[in-house]
Formats: sequence, structure tokens, C-alpha cells
Amino acid sequence: MDKQITKSQDSCLAYLDEQISSADENTLNLKLAVLLRSFLTTEDGKITEEIACQIDAYEVDTKTSSDPLAQYDVRTELGEYISILYQLIFTVAQLIPYNDTRQDRIVQLLKDSKASENESDFAELMAETWNECYRDEHELGVDSPELQERCEVWVNFSAFLSRCVKAGLNEYPGGFKYPGLGIHDALDSHGPSTIVWDSRVIVAAQYLVMNGSRIREELFKENEKKGNCKLIGEELWHRWTKRFMEISDQAQHTPEISSAVNEAYNIMKGLDTLVSDAVEEEKVDLSTDDRAQLDEEERVKEVNNEVH
Repeated sequence: MDKQITKSQDSCLAYLDEQISSADENTLNLKLAVLLRSFLTTEDGKITEEIACQIDAYEVDTKTSSDPLAQYDVRTELGEYISILYQLIFTVAQLIPYNDTRQDRIVQLLKDSKASENESDFAELMAETWNECYRDEHELGVDSPELQERCEVWVNFSAFLSRCVKAGLNEYPGGFKYPGLGIHDALDSHGPSTIVWDSRVIVAAQYLVMNGSRIREELFKENEKKGNCKLIGEELWHRWTKRFMEISDQAQHTPEISSAVNEAYNIMKGLDTLVSDAVEEEKVDLSTDDRAQLDEEERVKEVNNEVH
């Protein structure tokens, strides 16, 4: 899609302008809002360095001070700094369009500035923001501007979250639950094409495009946990692939939906092909007896798939 300035992009900068104009002088909120706005409108790499240096300075002060009260004060200041930074970035992420490269930049900012190393705070605010974005839309009218805006926010923040997963920022307990939930919402439900369902399809597609290999790997691990008696993860992967194919075959979708669905479907089929080719290459190097045993294991797996 084109990268021209959109209403959502204007909203992103408007939000930061509002934060800047309403903040008291010499406050962290003002300083960080100005830094983030500059970061999003320029290519100034020094901003990431400045944030990283400030975080490092807090951490050094904490480690070098022998005064417990002083250590507590510095930890409090660091916590406030990180909290405000997260709140600004997580709000901005809801306002930057999901296919805007500035989403990649703010994720890289989190990674390079070491802000994401404050895992518990990051995980807590991620969960809170996700829950806030994932509100019930049934009380809103089908054609209401509020519903349109809420769906845009959901798509944008989900894309940001997907980028965080891809960048390795969600490697904490429960941090990888979001892709599965987002994909399930779209592909395990059947209904008419609406703005809500369309937004969920884009969310599912983004998760698979950015993290398809990891999602497939995690799903197939479920087979090992179940001892191949019930191929839950593998069945789910193939069911999702089939659903994307079904959606792709439907003619009523917008070009945006069709493009997202086709890209995700091609990613999934491509991953299956890569794995299949790797298995075939392994077979070439096996002895006749080993190859026969592997073929028998695959035959048993296919039978189990048909049964379950």
C-alpha cells in the first residue's frame, strides 16, 4: 500500500503535540514527548542513544550508590522514566498505520535503547494496552465512526505487537500468546464480511507474515507434547492454511484484504514446502532401513490425522 500521509499518521503527531503543549516545563513527559516526536519526523539516530544513555545512567547510579534511600530514589526515577516512555510509545503505536515503516522504527527504538529490558513493566503495559484495544464492539453501530476508529487502532497495535514478537521483545511467560489469539479470532470464526471481521483478518495475516516460521514451530511442538496421539498443533496450522485459501477464493474482499490474505497464505505454503524439502533431503542420506522406518512413521501420522 502507498505510504502517503494519512489521517492515522496525522493523529500520531497530533497526540504528541497535545502531550507537549499540555505538559509542565522540565517534566519527563515533556522531554520524552519531544524526543519521540523528533524521532518520528527525522532520521536522528542520536535520540535512541540519548534515551539509552539516560537509562544506563539511572542503572549505574543504582549500582554505585551505597545509600539504600538514594538507590530507592533512583529506581523510582528509572521506573517513572520507563513508564512514561512505554505509555507514549504504546499510544503512538495505536495511531501509526500498520503498514507504516515508522512502526518498525519505534520497535527498534525500544530494542536499541534497552528500554525493553525492563521486562515486567513492558509485559504489564503490553497486556493492559492489548486488553484496552480488544474491547467489545457490539455496543457500536455497524457504520459508526467510532467502530471504524476502534478497528484501525486494533489493527495498528496488533501489527506493533507482532513486530515486538519478531524483534524478540516478548520472550517472557505469556508473551507469545497474542499471535495465536489474533489468528484464532479471524480464522476460527465464520461470518459475513464486516469491518470488524476484515480488521481481524488483517491482524491474523500480519502475525503470520511477520512470525509464520515461529508460529508453525510452536504449533508443531504441541505434537511432541501429545506424543503424536492428537496432532493438535499441526491440525490447527493446516486448518488455518485452508481458511486463508477459502478467504482468498472469495471475490467480495477489498484489494487490501486480498493482498494481506494472499501474502499470509503464500508464507504458510512456503514454510510447508521448505520443511518438506528438508525432510526429503534427510531421507537421501539415510540407509534403506532408516528410510523405510521414516516412511512408516509418516504413514502412521497420516492415519492419525484422518482419525482425529
